[in-house]
Amino acid sequence: MLLAFAGLVWAFAPHTVDDAWITFRYARQWASGNGPYFNPGEHVEGYSNFLLVLLLTPVVRFAGADAALPAAKVIGLASALLAIVGAGLLARRAAAGARWAGIAGIAAAALVACSTGFAYHATSGLETSLYACLLVWGVHGLASRADGSVMLGGLSLAAAALARPEAPLACALACGVAIAARALATRTPLPREYSSAAPGPSWRSLGVASLLVVAAVLGQLAFRRMLYDGAWLPNTFYAKAGGSGDRVGYIHDALRASFAGDIGLLLALAGWLFTGAPSRASLGPLVVGVIGGLLPLVTGGDWMPAGRLVVPYLPLLAVAVAIGWARGLARARKGGTGLLSVVLLASAPLGLAFQWGDRVRLADGAAIETAGARSGHGALATWLRSQAAPGDAIVLMDIGEVGYRCIEQRIVDITGLTDRTIGRSPGTFMDKQFDLGYVWAQEPRFIVLTLFGRDAPGAPLHPFSPMEERLALDRTFQRSFVHAERDTLGSEADRLRAALGADALFPYATPDRRYVLAAYRRRDGHP
Repeated sequence: MLLAFAGLVWAFAPHTVDDAWITFRYARQWASGNGPYFNPGEHVEGYSNFLLVLLLTPVVRFAGADAALPAAKVIGLASALLAIVGAGLLARRAAAGARWAGIAGIAAAALVACSTGFAYHATSGLETSLYACLLVWGVHGLASRADGSVMLGGLSLAAAALARPEAPLACALACGVAIAARALATRTPLPREYSSAAPGPSWRSLGVASLLVVAAVLGQLAFRRMLYDGAWLPNTFYAKAGGSGDRVGYIHDALRASFAGDIGLLLALAGWLFTGAPSRASLGPLVVGVIGGLLPLVTGGDWMPAGRLVVPYLPLLAVAVAIGWARGLARARKGGTGLLSVVLLASAPLGLAFQWGDRVRLADGAAIETAGARSGHGALATWLRSQAAPGDAIVLMDIGEVGYRCIEQRIVDITGLTDRTIGRSPGTFMDKQFDLGYVWAQEPRFIVLTLFGRDAPGAPLHPFSPMEERLALDRTFQRSFVHAERDTLGSEADRLRAALGADALFPYATPDRRYVLAAYRRRDGHP
């Protein structure tokens, strides 16, 4: 099963999302002695994965800057494999005493292993599978009857609480469910099929586990307050306020793809609703998985495919779905496990077949983006390193790889992720209504605009975001950065560069449209 998952990951392994490089730059700056800051001296928490920054900082310090990317991918893949194992063991533990516990465990692990979204994000360079792993093992520990396992679960949840900004809520919820289940253990009898289960862990172990989570949350809050000018929340919260897109569709697409479509989700729901009281150990994965998976209704989705904000909760949801299916089938067969075993074991490969079209599209898209990153952001970063002096300010939207490669330059992030003034300006992510005078006050030496249009000769190009459009139309930009060159000779790329008045163009190939990064240098003698 794990080998099969590794095979699914292989198609996505070369792909790295640009946001991951933001994390790498924070780790690189910290490792260099500049503190956990994107730009030295600018105390802004522009990452959303403190734990990964913490893990990568010593890697960069002792193995060098080039070690950040492979280390992040290894962490992601190892975490994903452990999460699959954790889902299987948690499902067995949640169904302890039931004759179908072992089959449910295999089914839960297989559902995660066959999930295209889970495979896609395993090696993206972000914290997605690390958070998923810590969360599932934390809930697994709290579902144990042994005090030592419960405290280890609390330690795992304490680490998970540092992995994502919303993680403290999920971890507190896991502890709350465990405490509530323990309180009910002495007041209500267990369902007959779970009669072999013991009442639960001691109150002391649950208290220690909960205190570990509280200590981690308070510790990070104190760290943030001290190092980021007294901020209570990361700057990414303000920059991304409002989310984006269809929130219901975002969640629905992520769930139906992993759990055999709407029919699979409805059957799992029926198995929970119409087959009697569940075991107390199954409440943790159910409650934390469902509420965590629904959080984008409040926080909004993001631009990344395959439901990245839902993916960390897929192992817990796989446990809930596998148990729901098993409960329903066991009731329908009056406790028989023959057909139940066949159906549950067949569900994962059938689900993989159901997702195959999505997998092919994601793999194709990942390959295109990987090639585009080399010709686009990678080539742009190389050019800027050769042209910019240490300390030069570079204004752009996609700050990840350029920021990491151009470590000696100051990066002005017009999306506001790493800039407090822009991040807290009115408007939604990618459309912050900040005063352009703030940008000019940074005295940028280079400005990079993302331009796109139809892939046809002579088709016009347009700024990708409203912020870039305002920059492109601003009189200061037109006067100080746009060249008056109108070259009608040379290659098509040279003619396009001249028509745009840019110093250099870097194509980011995408099907059916043209997507380029246009780099502009401030002309000497202009402010």
